[in-house]
Amino acid sequence: MGAVLFTLLVQGLSIEALVKKLGLDVPEFPDLLAEKEGALRAKEGSLASVGRLEKGGFFLSGSPPACAARQSKPSHRPRPKLTC
Repeated sequence: MGAVLFTLLVQGLSIEALVKKLGLDVPEFPDLLAEKEGALRAKEGSLASVGRLEKGGFFLSGSPPACAARQSKPSHRPRPKLTC
């Protein structure tokens, strides 16, 4: 039991330094490209759903300046700040 625990601890504590020394912690170009493409697709999907959210009343329509103009109008009762 002691030998197994020792082996796991030594390897577990030294593997990070070895991976960095060998340069294995930097993703290869195809992996970086896939990550960037995934982020782009996620943003495109989010933008595509904005219209549906506006129609459902879950999202303010208009550009951020329009939202800022709405927030700056005086109101007779305090309203929470809206995030656009």
